[in-house]
Amino acid sequence: MTRCALGSAIGLGREDMAEVGQISLNIGCSGRFGDRLTFSVGLTTYPVSGDRHGGDLTYSYALNWRITDQVTLTYANYTAALAGGRALAGLSEGRLQLSTRLTRLPLASKAMPDRALTCTGFVSVARSASSNAGVNCGVNVTPRLTVRFTALAYPPGTQEEGDADYSYSASYVLNDRVTLNYSNYANNRWPWNQSPDQVELFHGGSLGLSYRWDF
Repeated sequence: MTRCALGSAIGLGREDMAEVGQISLNIGCSGRFGDRLTFSVGLTTYPVSGDRHGGDLTYSYALNWRITDQVTLTYANYTAALAGGRALAGLSEGRLQLSTRLTRLPLASKAMPDRALTCTGFVSVARSASSNAGVNCGVNVTPRLTVRFTALAYPPGTQEEGDADYSYSASYVLNDRVTLNYSNYANNRWPWNQSPDQVELFHGGSLGLSYRWDF
């Protein structure tokens, strides 16, 4: 089965959340090859003149190899410009990540008897960015609302000013095909590890709407 999603997102201001930032349109598809290999690819464009990042059109891709039922190896390139002679160079500027599922923590309720906190531990390396390790956790707050949180750690002395300590996101399912998303991958920092480039809570995120279909 192949799954695709068409969406749009708007950036929220780093200083003032009411400020409208970058507007993007994107389409992405993912499919499975056999029992263990998954491939996904996406295209993103910035339709507002003067509000572009790395060219008019960027692409991303990821390869996921499920080594065992618990362990997955991923190679992903999250943003590469198709313009400016960077299309081929972007193929090798991704991140290699080894992740493993952690023990589920049951959080059952009367309305959601199967609810649990699910977490994944990971280590990742990249050629043009800082290597890191971390934990990513998610839980269904309601049958429609899901929240996720990722905490990151870096080898001593390698964290750059723009490297975040954590990120977070939330998604709300409006119906079987339409989802409202909020994500914040800005430079979020712990109080004891501040950076001149850090942002306040909920600032610098993005709000998006996506429509998916399967075939």
